[in-house]
Amino acid sequence: AGQGQSNIFVSRDDDGLGPLGFSAPVAATSTNVGGLESIPAQPNGFIDAGVDLACDRSAGPNSGRVYLVYLDKPTADVADDDTNVFIRFSEDIGNSWSSRVQVNDDGGARSQFLPRLAVDPVTGAICVTWLDCRNDDGGGGDTDTTGVANDNAQVFGTASIDGGISFLP
Repeated sequence: AGQGQSNIFVSRDDDGLGPLGFSAPVAATSTNVGGLESIPAQPNGFIDAGVDLACDRSAGPNSGRVYLVYLDKPTADVADDDTNVFIRFSEDIGNSWSSRVQVNDDGGARSQFLPRLAVDPVTGAICVTWLDCRNDDGGGGDTDTTGVANDNAQVFGTASIDGGISFLP
């Protein structure tokens, strides 16, 4: 709840709709984006870590790999609006997780938020989309409707064809 550091946990249900239920939660990662983060692009609402999961069901080399996309920022400071999109993967159905890889490539300090994830069931390619304020410098123009930096978002997306190791520009 609230802004600041939080942890992202995953549980799995090995027998689906059977009687066993979910496993004990496993910590997948920590994040500096809490449950009620306020950023300029969401003046009447909040964002959270935006967690999304997807599984590679292809016949490719990463079949069975589970991907987790989420937001993080450099600090837990409530004034820090530099949220970024990251991905991790698990090759053992969520028991352990890879190091994180940053998905967005803007290199700036503006907000990215509401990430979503999909894995192509034929090729195993990973697709990630999110809302991104990288082009809103507050100076007017096509990407700035208010004259305030970091409050106008555009939809961005990318793909990985190497199992989440790297992402296309």
